Amino acid sequence: MKKNSWLITLSMAGILIFSACKKDNVEGGSITGSGSATTEGKNKMEIVMMQDWRWADELDSAENGSQWTSNMLDCNKDDVYSFKAAGVVTINEGADDCDPGIGQVYNSTWSMQNGTSKYIKVHEIQWEILSQTNDEMIFERTYNPGSEDHVIRQYWRKN
Repeated sequence: MKKNSWLITLSMAGILIFSACKKDNVEGGSITGSGSATTEGKNKMEIVMMQDWRWADELDSAENGSQWTSNMLDCNKDDVYSFKAAGVVTINEGADDCDPGIGQVYNSTWSMQNGTSKYIKVHEIQWEILSQTNDEMIFERTYNPGSEDHVIRQYWRKN
């Protein structure tokens, strides 16, 4: 009996110890328990400003609209954007600088009408916000280089 009560006490202590531990939980598109940024409860503008974003890729729909091709320069793939209040975005060109004359780190502009707007302007070019999560934002716009409309889609990843 003494042995059984000791085992029960030890088991209960183990349960209490393990139930008190908090682990990182990824649920419903938001990260909790890790101190990482989360989109939970944030509007679109707050999501843009909540962390640094790396411009990961830019795809062009090509002329037929059914085949997407990347038209992103390699030197842009390490660019990191920090969207700040008052319409300032700080761009760090990274180790592979496309425009050495500008400087590795410089400021430009960005804007949104309000926190629920589905459009964002970056460098005075307007994009539609297709999606936003903790780890990725996707922007899209239509343009005409001369012959017919193309769709450009930008992928932004958490830095």
